[in-house]
Amino acid sequence: MGESRLKELVKHRDVILLAEIGALIHDIGKLSVEFIRTKSPENPPNEKDKHEKDKHEKDKHAQWVFEWHSQLERLLNNFKIHVKGIQVSTKEGKQSTNAEISLIKLIKEHHNTEYIKFDERQMTNSDYAKKYLMTLFSRAADGIDSGIDKGAVLDKGKQPFNQTYISTSFGYEFKRIEVEKEELRNKREEFVRVLEEVLTSLNNLLSAGKVPEDNPESKWIELRSKLYKKAKECFSYGLGETRRSANDVTLWDHSHSTASLYKTALANVILSGEWKDPSQVKWKLLLIRFNGLDYIFRGVKIGDIEGRKEAINDASKEVRKLLEVEVPLGNEIYRDENGLVFLVPGSLEDTTLDVTLDDGRTYPLKEKRTHSLKEKIYGIFNDKTKGELKPVIKITEESSRGAAILGYSLEKYKVIYNRPFEDEIKKKWEHSQDEVVCSVCGLKPADQKEKICEDCKELRKSRAVEWAKNRKEQTASTIWIDEIRDKNNRIGIIAGVFDLGFWLNGMWLNTCFTKTLEDLKEEKKDIFNSINSWEDLISAVEEALMLNNPNAELTKFKKPDNSGIKVKELLKALGGESYHNQPANEYFEAIVVNREGEILKELYGIDVTNAAPREKAELLVLFLMRKNPSFARIRRIWETCNRFWERVRMDVIEYLRNRGTRTRYKIVLDQESEKEIKRLLEGNKISKYRAYEIRAGNLRFPVVIVEDDLLLVDYVEDEDEKKEIENALKNEFELYEPSDYGYHSIKIYPVEREHQERLKCEKLVEDSRYIPFFSIIEDYPSINAFIVPLEDAWEIVKKIKKLYEIEFSKVQNRLPLKLGFFAMNRKYPLYSALDCVEKFRSEDAGVYEWKIKDSHRAESEEICRNFDDRLGNYVQKLVLESESRELTLYVSYSLGDSSGEDEFYPYFVTSSSSILLYADVCKNVLNLPVNKVSVKHVKELSKDDRVVFIPSIFDFELLDSNIRRFDLGKDRSHRLFTKSKNKPKPYLLWDIDNFERLRELIEKLGLTTSQVMNLYEMLIAKIEEWDLKELSRDETFKKFVENAIKSTPLRLIVINGESERGKISKEDYEFLKASIMNGIFFDFVDLWHTVLKEKFGKE
Repeated sequence: MGESRLKELVKHRDVILLAEIGALIHDIGKLSVEFIRTKSPENPPNEKDKHEKDKHEKDKHAQWVFEWHSQLERLLNNFKIHVKGIQVSTKEGKQSTNAEISLIKLIKEHHNTEYIKFDERQMTNSDYAKKYLMTLFSRAADGIDSGIDKGAVLDKGKQPFNQTYISTSFGYEFKRIEVEKEELRNKREEFVRVLEEVLTSLNNLLSAGKVPEDNPESKWIELRSKLYKKAKECFSYGLGETRRSANDVTLWDHSHSTASLYKTALANVILSGEWKDPSQVKWKLLLIRFNGLDYIFRGVKIGDIEGRKEAINDASKEVRKLLEVEVPLGNEIYRDENGLVFLVPGSLEDTTLDVTLDDGRTYPLKEKRTHSLKEKIYGIFNDKTKGELKPVIKITEESSRGAAILGYSLEKYKVIYNRPFEDEIKKKWEHSQDEVVCSVCGLKPADQKEKICEDCKELRKSRAVEWAKNRKEQTASTIWIDEIRDKNNRIGIIAGVFDLGFWLNGMWLNTCFTKTLEDLKEEKKDIFNSINSWEDLISAVEEALMLNNPNAELTKFKKPDNSGIKVKELLKALGGESYHNQPANEYFEAIVVNREGEILKELYGIDVTNAAPREKAELLVLFLMRKNPSFARIRRIWETCNRFWERVRMDVIEYLRNRGTRTRYKIVLDQESEKEIKRLLEGNKISKYRAYEIRAGNLRFPVVIVEDDLLLVDYVEDEDEKKEIENALKNEFELYEPSDYGYHSIKIYPVEREHQERLKCEKLVEDSRYIPFFSIIEDYPSINAFIVPLEDAWEIVKKIKKLYEIEFSKVQNRLPLKLGFFAMNRKYPLYSALDCVEKFRSEDAGVYEWKIKDSHRAESEEICRNFDDRLGNYVQKLVLESESRELTLYVSYSLGDSSGEDEFYPYFVTSSSSILLYADVCKNVLNLPVNKVSVKHVKELSKDDRVVFIPSIFDFELLDSNIRRFDLGKDRSHRLFTKSKNKPKPYLLWDIDNFERLRELIEKLGLTTSQVMNLYEMLIAKIEEWDLKELSRDETFKKFVENAIKSTPLRLIVINGESERGKISKEDYEFLKASIMNGIFFDFVDLWHTVLKEKFGKE
């Protein structure tokens, strides 16, 4: 593919972007109460609807929108998608053809079946060619996205008009569509106002006869960004499909994915120069990847981290502009801390990225006028990251019509080590003299005094400038660690991690369903009368594949009247609208092979070209019953996680605000001191927006200069401390370079030999108020981290745990949360603390096979008390055990309206059977003998069932020395259990409840800090003296523990009743003893007393 085809793509930019807008808004009529009503069980279709051939007559939402918004119809009539010069092979040779469609027609008639069938031989017919773009939309965008999203949902899943809920991708029905408040109408009108503004501007931009703008793509970028922002905001209130379980894909998810698919399909036609059969159009992925945390965590100060995050964000924005608008190959479909992924045409090859394209514009690689796409992307990253971060740019070899390729490719092209732009770094060293390597980036030359290069210094300063500009906003946080510290001079980094790999590659979606066999038997009684299990269903489809004749009858299964079931009846009942009376093997090709054929062998270990009918049947049944990994659903998965972390941040900020905002003070100097500061600034002895240290006697405080003001950026606890600082600074103070800019702190003013006057403060006055919070990592689905005062860390950890248990209740066994916090002094090196966060990501409980110890439906009072009544009426309480570990789990199987039970999400993997999982994962991660499993609904689990359960973990560490960070990671070490197989760290997430229970128990028993510490020290001494390796199995130590509880030092009496001062119930006694034997007690004491510096009991 040469430069000419890329030029054609740029030449068709307006066409592609208009088509994208048409696809984005094609279902705008669904943002209405009327749509919800027509899809509800209260409004069943009449006979005419049931037999209507032209589907667009039935789906009236495509017509309603123009009855409500006549001005919009007039505007859309101005725009046509017109593709020119596409070649078709005829008997006479190659012939150039054109195709066009109006945007208004795309919206009004996108469900019209007249446009579904494609015949290349008719493309020379001008009338037929004009219809091609609708065919492309139906078969390669809207049809495939909505078809894969919904699977074959049943009418049983219809939601009541007043009780229609939006679900997350994990089954949490968090929002009811408030039809009584006209919420949808308001959002639609809000969106249409912006849409009309954008269309009016585009009409002016594209009108014939007008002088074109010098840079029309910049206008496109502005208008498109405005439209997408408003579409995401408004469309997120609606649904593309209201029936369960397809209600996890919002109108935004569906519209964005459809627009991306159509855009890419159209780009594919233009790039290849050939009309493509829409049913065969495939896509590839363009990955731009790096190790984001490695780059960001090189920062030694908060300002460095902020600057590096912003550099990645800026580069990502520019790349999106390039690939989505300037050279419109496709849209971004995924992003995380390690880069971006774009959906691109299946005809695109890696070599295409190296083809030069002269578009008359210059990019950061200024020595060339012509650039390949790869050079442009490199140029953007080179410019924004100052030569430090050269991404890996790769187009997947595999193409697909499905989205499972995303997770597969993320793992395949994972970047471990970053690389810089070597030529750029070499240039920095060409004229260096007596310089050292920068302490931040570790690449460029830096002044020996400051140890930081000019680029890193500029990044740091830019964030300080931004902070200064926004510091007086009501919700302002801070970028200064000293402002976050607590009264004990300590901070906490809280980190949360989701491992989304098995969701992004679609594997765990194999255990979530669009329908159940019971639903099929209820709604299609004739067909599924004698099919009573998943294995029966596979056997029926296996026979259908072997017969391969739509009209042939199955022999193994019959209707209730003993008449035969035709192959086409079975497949229609299973596949719904996706089945078109074709032979079973053709249907298998369309549903399975066309979607994921190129990676099926990698995923399932099945070669579909030589697969036996049984293997084909297992795949086809799975693909028709599961929740399919469409691009809309995969996007919904990672955006759900993104929104979870956003809620966590907002909740934490609100919690800290309620705890009390803090005051930042300005140091008002006397006149002489003001003059001295100005002289120092003018003489470049000091700089604005940079931290310094002032010293008054034995007191030291961090300050920063904002304009001409000296701001104290330290936590001032109360009015008494403010007065103490004020009095100290009134005498006199000195100005120092802080030690962490170099190896030693250097005095700046006064310099003794120059006999300079000391600096003096007149008073401290309030400058602004702030919340003690800094977000280290945000806006990514898989990881979130922030800094808070250490004294608040425990309460925040508990809040995050509860939010996770509510929103991810149904998938806690398949989507684990890793939650940890790291305590440190405010002077502890930040880069070392961030290294802990990175190491923490690899921690794992390491136990995936669990046994059900108890299973029963939870009591309503218990649910309400523990989860704020947000889990619904149907909740199963499970007690699971594995080796020496035990946990209690609450799994919701409620729907949003509490009217029934969720049959789609809350499943556990149990014994071997016929549901396929990915072969490599089963063998190397889950340690399963085969990749065919069975699943059980949570309410059906019973005592002694064995299940696959990937548990969430909790960990904490006191970073009292730099080497402590090496305890963390995949091979987690513990100071007391270095030789134990059952070392307690990392803990299970649910052990947070055990920590809390210990705290409450000590308080109930009235134990003092002295008693608890005496017990702690006595037990540790005995462990060391006896060189114990496995506490839980040592009977002698167990007896010693029992004696310690009943005698010295606790002297507790075991009773039948409730625990109270001096008396402990039998249940609490066993719990306390078990906590000591499994190690929780020791870590609880460390956490509460040593880390959080709290006292025990009621002291």
